[in-house]
Amino acid sequence: MKNKITQNILVALLGIICLLVGCSPSLNVNISSAEAVVIEFSSGLGENLVQTLYSITEADSQSPLFNKNAVAENLELSGFPVDSVSVDNNDLFVKTKPTSLQSIAKNTSGLIEEVSNNSVAISLTPEKFQDFVTILPEETVGYLDLLCAPIFTNEELSPEEYGEVLAAIYGNKLAREALSSNFVIEVSVPQGVSIKKIDVKIPSSKTVTNKNKARISIPLADFLCNLEESTIYLEW
Repeated sequence: MKNKITQNILVALLGIICLLVGCSPSLNVNISSAEAVVIEFSSGLGENLVQTLYSITEADSQSPLFNKNAVAENLELSGFPVDSVSVDNNDLFVKTKPTSLQSIAKNTSGLIEEVSNNSVAISLTPEKFQDFVTILPEETVGYLDLLCAPIFTNEELSPEEYGEVLAAIYGNKLAREALSSNFVIEVSVPQGVSIKKIDVKIPSSKTVTNKNKARISIPLADFLCNLEESTIYLEW
């Protein structure tokens, strides 16, 4: 990987990008219209991961892992207007101001984009993530490489094999946390309409829809080990 990835910026953006081993990272995409899309992210880091990160980096355990000012600044530089950034008990919460789907598609290598006036597609691939994170700064401490996630290393591993790798490097507690965690993506389309069609192609995912909202829950280890394209397509 060209840059040493910074945990605080990556978690804020992806969400994209939520690609660290945690308890319940989540990404919310709220589409009021093609010109007004709000993205919210919660890192949901697990206790064992937090302890491991403090230990690896020898950071001051009395200081939070995330610098919310740095997160906000880098999001703004990357083209995401920030509404709020907060850190509560080492959980990072990020919310963007309403922005257009066209702008989001440009700033995320087409991760989220409008297909028509009443449809949207979310496309997640290792290549898009790897391209996207190269814009991140080198000056802050990076953790992602240390977690050896196949989605970034391109190494073919099953979730069970990935758990064995984490266990060998960081211990069984963190590995169990990784294998039991979920990544939740929620998509809301405009109020007053209902989702007419949803097509989710993500291994081991479960989808629930309710009127204008869809909730996709994905075992995090399965997501991190998937080297194929994951897609979510919605019509309303």
